[in-house]
Amino acid sequence: MKNLKNLIFYLLMIILIIYGFFLRFYSLSQQSLWIDEGFSINAAIQTLKYAIPRLESGFVYGGGIINTYFMAFFIKIFNDSIFASRFVSLIFGILSIIITYLLGKEVYSKKIGIIAALFVTFSSIEIAWSRQARMYSQLQFFFLLSLFLFYKFSNNKKLKYFILTSVLTLVTIFTHSLGFSLILIYLVYFILNYKDFKFIFTNKFLIPLFILSIPFIYLLIVSFTDYNYIYVNYFLKYIYFLRFSHEILFYFSLIGMIISIREFKKSSFLFISFFIPLLILSFFIFLMHYRYLFFILPILFIFAAYLIVFISNYFKKFKYIATGILTLIVLLSGFTFIPKDNYELESLTPQPDFKKTYSYIENNYKDEIIIDAYPVLSKIYFKEADYGLMFSLSGRQEEILNMTHDIYTGKPFVSLEELENIDNCFLIIDKLAIDRINPKIRSFIDNMTFIEEGSDLKNNISSVKLYRC
Repeated sequence: MKNLKNLIFYLLMIILIIYGFFLRFYSLSQQSLWIDEGFSINAAIQTLKYAIPRLESGFVYGGGIINTYFMAFFIKIFNDSIFASRFVSLIFGILSIIITYLLGKEVYSKKIGIIAALFVTFSSIEIAWSRQARMYSQLQFFFLLSLFLFYKFSNNKKLKYFILTSVLTLVTIFTHSLGFSLILIYLVYFILNYKDFKFIFTNKFLIPLFILSIPFIYLLIVSFTDYNYIYVNYFLKYIYFLRFSHEILFYFSLIGMIISIREFKKSSFLFISFFIPLLILSFFIFLMHYRYLFFILPILFIFAAYLIVFISNYFKKFKYIATGILTLIVLLSGFTFIPKDNYELESLTPQPDFKKTYSYIENNYKDEIIIDAYPVLSKIYFKEADYGLMFSLSGRQEEILNMTHDIYTGKPFVSLEELENIDNCFLIIDKLAIDRINPKIRSFIDNMTFIEEGSDLKNNISSVKLYRC
């Protein structure tokens, strides 16, 4: 009977992996690139040239450095920058299904693990971010894997898990600076369960490793932390996002957290692993992006699964039916079962159809000068732009003081005087750039010839306009 149950769990996981792959792979290259994807792909292309992500401006792109090398590797294999770069996220998206199952199983049970893995498989947010040429899918996988290894270490005290945890934590940090949250998670869990970790101070191998890690961790934190912006409060906004992205699951998760307190040692680990990153994002990160929450979503899924199993166990003979019904109820909001060409990422991520604009330019190009708010996108979709447009992506004007060239491509920023003297050009600009550009240049652009068929006026946030001189 036990072997049969194990076989069923394995078969279910295989089904989830295959279906999850299908949902993420379908029309992978179809949707237009958005701004940040262009930056990542450009860095990967430059890595193939110089062996490091050295941009044409001379700047070395350090964001998601490990992801950049993965993308460069796959671009070399597939010779297709968009598909290959997104395929990297797809792989880590599938691996996140597996590690969610393993983490849920390790902390609670196989049943909780498989239900949580099912939520990861069909979550619209999980699918969408597993199709982007960015590092978030990779961050999620390495974050969860680090938690899994640390929890294994805390329970069996084996040196190999300490070493693996340390290595994977560093990999997570170099995938994205949010990986630093792992260090605080370990520290808080260490304090709460000090008696379980006393063996570190008596083990001749672990003592030096523990001591050596302290200054290294300190240096990393100092290097990556900016203390100038510790005055924000996005907590409620992030909570609202979590609520509306998976509304039914969100309430299941909250109740699951409360009920799981009866297993305090287990649940406190997941509770800490969820709330420490959330609090860091809410109060210590200047820019608010809902995608920053992506890597901790599977922990919510595990708590929701905990509640489902807890309730189902009261039905005894009908517990499997109860599990199925409750799981289906959760799946009513925020999940995708039929593959799609396009996914809306979040309200704060502009996703205009740049692909449409560059296609129009390519079909109508007659040696015009190309002026682009994002020269990296011109480079990927059509040809290198002649000029960029100067504005701050974050909205902080101090970031662009004394800048004369686009940092990603080295293209010069067009001045108002130059723009007034150009009589044959295509100019591409989206809503984000038009809102943050020099007002005088904005006024000049407003009086240029607008090309509606080459533009995408999706909504007030995601829109791109094409103009002619």
